[in-house]
Amino acid sequence: MQKIRRKEWSRRRQRGLTLMELLIVIAIVGIISAIAAPAIFNIHDRYQLRASATEVLSAFKKAQSEAVKRNTRVGITMNTGTGVCTGFVDDGGTLGVGANNIKQDSTEQTVYSTTAQTGISLANDGTSPFPLVPLGSGNPSMEYSSAGFPINTGILIISGSATIGVTYRINLTSTAGHVSLEVSTDGTTWK
Repeated sequence: MQKIRRKEWSRRRQRGLTLMELLIVIAIVGIISAIAAPAIFNIHDRYQLRASATEVLSAFKKAQSEAVKRNTRVGITMNTGTGVCTGFVDDGGTLGVGANNIKQDSTEQTVYSTTAQTGISLANDGTSPFPLVPLGSGNPSMEYSSAGFPINTGILIISGSATIGVTYRINLTSTAGHVSLEVSTDGTTWK
């Protein structure tokens, strides 16, 4: 009877983890974290790039709807240095000069403005047969007629750091005004 009680007591005492077992578990968690951390940061960067691409796509659609709503030409210009997309009424403003020149002149009304996330770059697609009209500043610009049809068409590339592995493009090559957001992992095949 006494031997049985000792075995029960010794079993109860061994329920916890030893220091060695605890150190092994901590090491395994550390290794898994070191492997997973870069992937988590990459997911965040991809999310930011996708959010910026969607924001720019929304700017194009907003310019189109504003043109129809106001029954006038509305332009959009993308500052490739700052990532700012600005929609404006291209009517010459209060001075009446510079109307319909696909450029925001000093007195033309800004309809909206949005900024892409930091680290995101906007660029004209140099390989496209449909480049957006570059202004003197080299920034891509385009414009919608009062009926909502594009005055000019083109492709805008939206990219982040090379480690993200994804590039987006806004495709406005339809004269009917359809704007699409496409994605590529290799820069040549777009979905």
